[in-house]
Amino acid sequence: ENILIAAYSGRALATAARRVGIVPLVADLFGDADTRELAGAYRLVNGDLTNGFCAEHLVKCLEHLAAMSDPLGSVYGEGFEANPGLLREIAKRWRLIGNGPDVVQRLKEPTDFARTCAQLAVRHPAIMNTMPSSGRWLRKSAGGAGGAHIVPVSSSSTWVDKNAYFQEEIHGNAISALFVAAESGAIVIGFSEQWLAPCLEAPFRFGGAVRPARLSH
Repeated sequence: ENILIAAYSGRALATAARRVGIVPLVADLFGDADTRELAGAYRLVNGDLTNGFCAEHLVKCLEHLAAMSDPLGSVYGEGFEANPGLLREIAKRWRLIGNGPDVVQRLKEPTDFARTCAQLAVRHPAIMNTMPSSGRWLRKSAGGAGGAHIVPVSSSSTWVDKNAYFQEEIHGNAISALFVAAESGAIVIGFSEQWLAPCLEAPFRFGGAVRPARLSH
């Protein structure tokens, strides 16, 4: 059995597929030796981490891979947070295994996500859609990933990104939970702690993550 995999880097998903006896057909941006060795077939997609996939080329790569066999469906990784429309194009052609594009779009819409957290009594930083006049805030881009889009807001900041929103700056350790969920419930797989790899233009750039995270309780 085969499965299509589309992600900025398909190595982790390809590894998971091999572990359960499924042959991964991978399209990603890197084409590293490990991924190519894992893949039953591979295509390098045009694009980069700043601008994302070339949507038309990604679809063509997946069509080429799917023509080699009859895949069970398609699984996606990072790279679609700001482009749920591309997921819709993929879902038109192959069974999408995972959250649908409407779910991704809702989760990456800051106001809707914050409202959902409030309804569920989940503590979260305050957000604003307009430039805050006081306090410590971060400017983020809706649908952004990897931390390179995050910058502190100062009195001299200018707001030029139409996708920007503002989030209260909270200090502490960044911990993420990996879980599998369905309509019947959710199972937590584990917790990981993240760290930064800052540079002058991107002080909150993602550096990596390691598990298990150190939890206070």
